Amino acid sequence: MSKPICAFCHNSKDDDWVVCQNCQKAAVRRLHEIPKLHAALASDDWLKMPERVETERPARSATRGAPANLHVLALLDKRTDVRAVFGSWIEEIHERLEVQTRPPADVRGQSDRLVQLLPWVASNHPAAADLLLEVKQQHEQLERVVTGSRKPPKPVPCPVVLPEEGDCQGVLHLYKDGTVVCQQCGSTWPFDEWQRLGALLAT
Repeated sequence: MSKPICAFCHNSKDDDWVVCQNCQKAAVRRLHEIPKLHAALASDDWLKMPERVETERPARSATRGAPANLHVLALLDKRTDVRAVFGSWIEEIHERLEVQTRPPADVRGQSDRLVQLLPWVASNHPAAADLLLEVKQQHEQLERVVTGSRKPPKPVPCPVVLPEEGDCQGVLHLYKDGTVVCQQCGSTWPFDEWQRLGALLAT
């Protein structure tokens, strides 16, 4: 008689749970690491710098700030980041368990709550493997950005539109003091513009 198969890793398992204990342990480890990764991303202004290709040149005035890295900021926006994903899962599990308590709103609280709920999910929830996949994907996204290459982003086109010449042909450079400067037209952006935007979305 063949052994039951884990719904997540598809390896044989000795228990009656939907997903095996090894996959549960991996999920718990990721859930413990996710709040740290999310906090590291929210506090690291460098990672919010833009990474754009030469052909991307939105029409902007000299008074407008250069664009932030929208992919990174999406990982900090509570409408789209790990809080939205985990909050939805906790609400669904609470409904199944008839729990009246509102789900935590912060990443740490949500991760801790999922760790508490995981044994029940692993043995009773038909979509247990889907939850483990979501946890893995959220962890990988954050880890890739936070622990990835820290090389400066490639110079991006200056977004300034000059009154007479039109699009500035210069590129933006980040200096050690956090200032972004176009050496051709002399436009300057203080780095705290990215800091304020990132902090706003992280709250």
